[in-house]
Amino acid sequence: MCFGILVAPLVEETMFRGFLYPIIARQFGVGVGVIVTGVLFGAMHAQQLWGGWGQIGLLIGVGIFLTWVRARTGTVAASYFVHLGYNSLLFLGFYSATGGLRNIPGGS
Repeated sequence: MCFGILVAPLVEETMFRGFLYPIIARQFGVGVGVIVTGVLFGAMHAQQLWGGWGQIGLLIGVGIFLTWVRARTGTVAASYFVHLGYNSLLFLGFYSATGGLRNIPGGS
């Protein structure tokens, strides 16, 4: 859980909003940069969610929102903290729904 809450957002925000977004935005404009970076973010997660088109679509939307936060504030720190909060809420919901990880579907 710590990796998913602390490390994954740091790595993903550095890659997508810190490195990729500025290149695309300089070349094609902020709007295109926001959309393309968000779609690529969702597409990166597609392999692990293959067939879960609703989840993939949601992550594309999340990616667009996170990139918009980066564009609006001008800092990757803002999108990192939003991403950290989003992942924290997901894990909190998962933890709660599984009774503290005791009732995981498909678990032994």
